[in-house]
This record gives sequence, C-alpha cells and structure tokens, in this order.
Amino acid sequence: MFMDIQALLIFWVALFSFFVISSRGLGVLGDVLKPIGMFVLEKALGPAIDFAEGRPGSASRAWIIIGLLWLFISICFTFLGIWVGHDQYALISLSGWGYAPSSSTLISAGTVAGLYGFIGMVIVGSMLHILPILCATPGGLPSERNATLVATPWTLGVLVLFVASHNSEPLGVDITLVGTGMIALSYGAILLNLLLTFSNRTQSPREPGWLLMFALISGPLLVVASIISDGTSVVTDPWLSTRLFGTPFFLWSIAALALYSSAIGSRTPLWSRTLSGTVLVGLIITTSAYKSLDGGLFSGLINPESTISSVSDSTRMFGTFLMAMSLAPMLALSANIVGTIRSSGKSPQITNGMAILVSSSIALVIVWLLNYSFRSPSIAGFQTYEPLLQTIELFTLWIFFIPMTMGIQLHLYPAITKRSLPSPERTRTGYWMFLTSSATGLICILISESIDLSLAQFDVEMSSSLSERFAVVGSVIFYGTVLAVILHTVNIVRGLFHGSLQSDDVISDNRKIETYTIAKSTTIRSVLSAGADIDTLLIPASDTEVPGAPTEI
Repeated sequence: MFMDIQALLIFWVALFSFFVISSRGLGVLGDVLKPIGMFVLEKALGPAIDFAEGRPGSASRAWIIIGLLWLFISICFTFLGIWVGHDQYALISLSGWGYAPSSSTLISAGTVAGLYGFIGMVIVGSMLHILPILCATPGGLPSERNATLVATPWTLGVLVLFVASHNSEPLGVDITLVGTGMIALSYGAILLNLLLTFSNRTQSPREPGWLLMFALISGPLLVVASIISDGTSVVTDPWLSTRLFGTPFFLWSIAALALYSSAIGSRTPLWSRTLSGTVLVGLIITTSAYKSLDGGLFSGLINPESTISSVSDSTRMFGTFLMAMSLAPMLALSANIVGTIRSSGKSPQITNGMAILVSSSIALVIVWLLNYSFRSPSIAGFQTYEPLLQTIELFTLWIFFIPMTMGIQLHLYPAITKRSLPSPERTRTGYWMFLTSSATGLICILISESIDLSLAQFDVEMSSSLSERFAVVGSVIFYGTVLAVILHTVNIVRGLFHGSLQSDDVISDNRKIETYTIAKSTTIRSVLSAGADIDTLLIPASDTEVPGAPTEI
C-alpha cells in the first residue's frame, strides 16, 4: 500500500535535487534539453505533426473537451455499477450479446474513465494553459502541435484500460500494460514540452507552478526510486507502471490548479502565501508515500487481478503517521481557497467555477476524515471495513476530485475556448443537482453496506430488507448525478458553437487587481507579477482588518 521508507527517501532527495537545479534555471541540462526536445517533439514525428493544429490554446482545448466525454462515460458506468449492486439482473438483456458485467467491474470501468479520462485529461489541458502563464514563457508552449497530437494516444490508452477493467486478457494477452504504455508515451511528450516551457521561463512560477512541476516529475521519479530500492521491473510488476499516474500526480495537480483558479477567478492574490507553502511542502511529505492509486486517497482499479506486494510493519506505521499528518496540508488548501475567494472585492460569478471550488474545498476535509476513519484499520492489517472501501473510494472520486476538476474546467473555459458558457443558470442547477445527488446517494449506499457488514459480523445469513431499501433509494438518488453531468456536458459543448465570443481583456488570465496588501518589504516586480498595475491601490497590512492579508500568487 505504501512505498517502503528507503524508496521514499530516494524520492524526496531526487525531488529536492530537481528543485535546487531548476530554481536557478536548468543550466547545462536546459541547453542540452532544448535542441533535443524540439527534435523529439516535432521533427522526429515526420509528417504526422502536420495533422495537429498549432494555433495557441488548441492543445488545452482538445484535452479538456475530450476529457469531458470521458466524464459522461464514467458517470454512466458508475451508476450502472451501483444499480447492479442491488439488482444483479438489471442488465440481463445484454447477456445475449456476451456482456454480463458485475457491479465491481462496472464501477472499475467508471473509475478508469473518470480518473484517467476526465480528471487526467483536464489536468494536462489545464497545465498546458497555465504553466506558460505562471512562468511568463515567451511564445508559450514550445510545441503546441505536439501537445495537441499526443491527446490521441492518451485517449486510446484510456480506452484500452477501460476494456481491461472488464477483461484484462480479451485476446489471451494482458492489455493493461499496453494501455498504460500508451498513456505513458503521451505523458512523456507532455512532460518534455512543459519542461522546455519551464526552462524558458522569465519569472518564478510561485507555489502553484512549483507544485505542478513536482506533480509532473513525481511519476518518473517514483518509478526510479522503486526500481532502485526494490529492484522490481515494469514488466514483472504492472503496478510499477501505474505509479506514473499515482497520488502525487492527481492530488498535487488538483491542489495547484485549484489555488490558481481561485486567485485568478476572484481576481485576488492568494489569501496566504504561508498556507500555500504549507500545501506545497505538506503534500510532498505526507502524500508521496502512496505507492499506487490502489489503497491511497482514491482508487484506480485498473486490473483487479493484479496484487500489491506486502509491506513491513515499520512501513505501515510510517505510512499511517504520514496519512494522519496529511490533514494539515488538506486544511491549508481548503482554507486558502475559501479565504482567497472571500477576500475578493466583488462576488465572483458562479459560472467560472468559484462556488464549486469552495464547496469542493470543504468536501476535501470531509473526504479525508472518511478515508482516515475507514482505511486506518486496513493500513494496520485489519480487514474490519474492507467491504466498505469501494464506496469510500467513490466518495473521494465523486465528492472531491471530479467536482473540483469540474470547477477548474469551468473557470478555464472562457480563456481556453474564447467563448462564454451559454447558460449560467444551467451550470448552477447542474452543479447543485450533482452535489446533492452524489452525496445523498452514496450516503444511502454506505448505510446499506454498513447494515450488511454488521449482519455478517454476527453470522446472520439472511438479508436485511432495510439494507435493500437503502440500496435502492441510493441508486435512484444517484441517478440525479447522471442528469447533472448531462447538463454540464451539454452546456460546455453548446458553448463551443453558441457561446458569445469573449474579448481578450475579459478572458485574460493576467492578474489585474484593484487593491494589493503589502505585508512586508517587497519589490515592484513581485507586485506587478501578482497582477497589480499603475492604478492598483497599495495598502499596508496595518491598515487592513482582513486576517491573512493577500500576497502574490
């Protein structure tokens, strides 16, 4: 479940070394990387590169829109999995076609589509848009065409993993590694593209930018650390390859993108740079121990037949300690997002995802408490709540990760597509329907499973009618989440064709603010990089009553 202590120490040292080297520029490494990187990204692809669009912003748009389609697939299969859980004959009509999946299989397929398809692609698309801005890189991405092109193998890789979640050996060959390899290929190209962007920067990216870079390189470093400490191979240990896209990639990226979106969306610097630093350092220390998506804060059930090697008692104790300590950066992240949006001089519009970011930040703390409460016995070696963990994973995915990703997507939508959403009311209705249906439905399902678990502990073989009723009610209520996702999807797709064109000053991500609080001595460059201009009013910290006065992003 956790990386062993030796591998974790190697990973931390490697991550710190990257920070030291890159903080002063990549030096000789950057000089070597630029010509080789551009050759790999464009010339090495030959005529294939001409099929991709090179217009600025096209890559981000492609990744985010394709990810939206995976969200729809994810919610449909998750809902079917929940329904089949209490009605095993619900899909009996499809058995004649040779398709008779179990509840666990359907939920696994939905998790793969939601995690790698929706969340993963929105994260990459957002990085492609945000990192050049945070780094003030001249010309933006080094290769917009390559970033657009590699969305195809990533999508195909998700499709292969989606099939593998139903049957990992449809042709007698395990296709899990095939799907993971296709995603890894795209991941490598994106990593190279953004490393070049980072090396060409003209300013420090601040905490959100650093966290994004750490999230990007965490996967390869985790694989290297595991190989050095364990001597395992990607071929012999399929789970090793999935560490490329483990907890650090998803959680750190979401945290960084949420911080950025809250600051830009509310047109206010981050409420507290101290909290931003706590998020940066705290997440790296406390959440990098998770060895894969399975058994972490959320689950990526790619291949149910794969197993994770057992860990020592010392590793379990150390991992449990780190999990308990992870509450600090979670609280810091939630407080900084809420504080940033509240400190705005004007109320942010709900269409840019600000309300979703606030509610998802609060949900983060609740989700953490659920995970810690139900997973602690499993981490210690007890199987007390093992039957409930799949529902806890659904809570984590559908109450925090996916809503937070939706908020980030809505915020970046105008800047990336140059169009506004056609119906703000539909966005508002869809989100509150999403939150209410998913939370209430999953709570009912958790109650149902808790009743069944209690009966099993007392060796009662008969089923409970109360449990069955809660399961049915939970499934019916969760159907509202499907409708909410349909509203969200239709609204975004319609915006591509019917949304009003946005002027550059409306969609600009430049951090223009009306007031700026000076807490300590600073430079004019820092003030300007935070979004101030010649008309910005500078206010000393002693003259404001707002606790945790805003600093630069």
